[in-house]
Amino acid sequence: NTLTSTNTDQALTAAQGKKLNDEKLAITSAFGVGQINQNVTSSRVANTTYTNSTGKDIFIMVTSGAGNNITVAGYVNDAVVVSSQTSSAYGGITSITFHVPNGSTYKVTGSFSQWVEYR
Repeated sequence: NTLTSTNTDQALTAAQGKKLNDEKLAITSAFGVGQINQNVTSSRVANTTYTNSTGKDIFIMVTSGAGNNITVAGYVNDAVVVSSQTSSAYGGITSITFHVPNGSTYKVTGSFSQWVEYR
């Protein structure tokens, strides 16, 4: 093959297009892009395992039910990553927040009044 300005320009255009597409993919798949807080309280059950299949990492924010000595805990891939216990000194409620990598399983144990996912 003979190197000409035409085939060199075509090769450069293709390489630049691939780089631009790769950059667009990196931007659209970045954490926070297209994600919002969603109240999923009505569709979540304590001690039930869910899978993060969103394609991105997510954050879980749970507020406990009211009462004294209620413990809520967050699990990722069956390992406790956060827990908190209510106390009458703090109005009888507590909250937890934890990160769930894409593809991981997660659950919350204990009584909760609100469950929000940043997804």
